[in-house]
Amino acid sequence: MNQEQTKANNGSFIAPLRLFPVNQIPAQDGYQWLTESTLRHWIFNSEESIGSGGTVIPGNGFGPAIIRLGRKILIDLDQLDTWVEAHRLS
Repeated sequence: MNQEQTKANNGSFIAPLRLFPVNQIPAQDGYQWLTESTLRHWIFNSEESIGSGGTVIPGNGFGPAIIRLGRKILIDLDQLDTWVEAHRLS
């Protein structure tokens, strides 16, 4: 059995989640282009908010990549890749 895979209850193999704290992502292979401050900006703006005039400011859609465990914030790299790819110019 491949060490990078785990066995599900139904006998099929699933890849483990690639979850990392915000400060460790720029050190991962393939993510050197991404800075910690950019990630924190995306996290802060992930949900919609209300402006000073009462207007709704839409979120950026980054929410599915964020996992909050108390004060700890983890980023799912598979969801991050999907979100970045959705912003590719066609």
